[in-house]
Amino acid sequence: MQKNIEFSVEKIISSAWRRFNHNKIFWIGVALLSLSMSLPGNIMPSIGLIFTLISCYISASVIRISINFMQGHLVSYNDFFQIDIMHFINYLAALILCSVSILLGFLFFIIPGIYLMTRLIFVQYFVIDKKISFDAAIKRSWKITKGNELNLLAFLFAMVIVFVLGFLALVIGVVVAIPITQLSTAKLYLTFLNCENGCETKEDFSIDVNYEK
Repeated sequence: MQKNIEFSVEKIISSAWRRFNHNKIFWIGVALLSLSMSLPGNIMPSIGLIFTLISCYISASVIRISINFMQGHLVSYNDFFQIDIMHFINYLAALILCSVSILLGFLFFIIPGIYLMTRLIFVQYFVIDKKISFDAAIKRSWKITKGNELNLLAFLFAMVIVFVLGFLALVIGVVVAIPITQLSTAKLYLTFLNCENGCETKEDFSIDVNYEK
């Protein structure tokens, strides 16, 4: 049975905020790039599929960059071109399967959808970080999140609040809220990864690591 993993949502977000401030220009640029990919498809539907694929590739790259950044590594825009085609196909499969499953869950009185969101939260992270197949990533996320549904729900709720506050602050708030949610989720993933094989103590793994300058 998977042990309940204790973490502080406040510390997770605080850690993400501190890291964001280490390279805020880069992360604002990432947010603007992500937002810009959604515009052409809306303006010209005929090329929507192309830009959707580009947007998905950028999202996959952002996951990889976020994980590396929260581990204390230096990152750059060159990191957007490090995911190979087979790796990307697995990411797309994971994204589609999880999205469809969660959508179907919401159609069945909402609660099943919320439950699936908590259990599948790390699928894409496992695909990108560990370079495993989408089915193996689903199994691994399902295993590692068992018994932690309520804590993960609290985290997801906090991410919604961050994004809503960013939206209320208009453009400036959104381009800050997007990277904060990305970095927070990466930090949460690393926290759970540290405890994947079972934590011997109640140590809070949301504390900062020694980052590179």
